[in-house]
Amino acid sequence: MSGGSHHYRINGAPDPEPESHFINEMFQCFWDCYAPGLHCNDLFYGHNLSHHLRERHGIHGPDNARVVCQWRSCNTEVRKDRLARHIEQEHMKVVHPCGVCGKLYSRIDTFNRHRREKQH
Repeated sequence: MSGGSHHYRINGAPDPEPESHFINEMFQCFWDCYAPGLHCNDLFYGHNLSHHLRERHGIHGPDNARVVCQWRSCNTEVRKDRLARHIEQEHMKVVHPCGVCGKLYSRIDTFNRHRREKQH
């Protein structure tokens, strides 16, 4: 799968992989837990990603602490406060749509800036 995540319908059946996902969708966790290729596989809603990382994978500590992304053995080192954004963008392919103009944003901060500047 291209984004390293699965999207599930309400009935639990996998949907075909779209190019992008919305934050309120359900995802399968591909965080490597025990060894490369052995994934967590928990299901979670996108808006609960940070909670899932804290509670299931022990991602704690100061915001500026360095952590290694273990999503499908990514191994990219990022600051802890940027890990969820990294996973949303690079692996889950989450987009934030503007309900007024229809533009899609891959980062929540750029979406929020758009809303402020355009006063949507």
